[in-house]
Amino acid sequence: MKKDITSILGLTLLNFLLLFSFAACGNDGPQGPHDKRLIGTWVHEQSSFGEVVMTEEITFTSSGDYEWISSISRESSIVKYEWTKGTWESDGKQITFSQITSSDGENNGQVKNLPYTAGSNQISLGGLSFNRKK
Repeated sequence: MKKDITSILGLTLLNFLLLFSFAACGNDGPQGPHDKRLIGTWVHEQSSFGEVVMTEEITFTSSGDYEWISSISRESSIVKYEWTKGTWESDGKQITFSQITSSDGENNGQVKNLPYTAGSNQISLGGLSFNRKK
């Protein structure tokens, strides 16, 4: 009888510990290496005296690819146009960009970390504010 009670108490304790350990596995932050809030296209536009417009546009895919396009326009004509493509990961505080290719062929293989914060329609990335492209 004493052996049966000890076995029952042991199994009850084991079940309680397993239940508690599974319940403690929640995650309040971004899940996986890609913050789902970032998926989509984001635009930052800055003008200087209404003549020169600098535009940064970045697209994050759910598969972990990115494309970053930078352009400078003057009086509606593009003066400079550059792009980079690669992969990205995030940890909820910073994004790691691993550049694979670029318009000028330079800095391929470069890895860059930028701090970020994300909302539903706006992100701050490396000190620049981006709005979700409509």
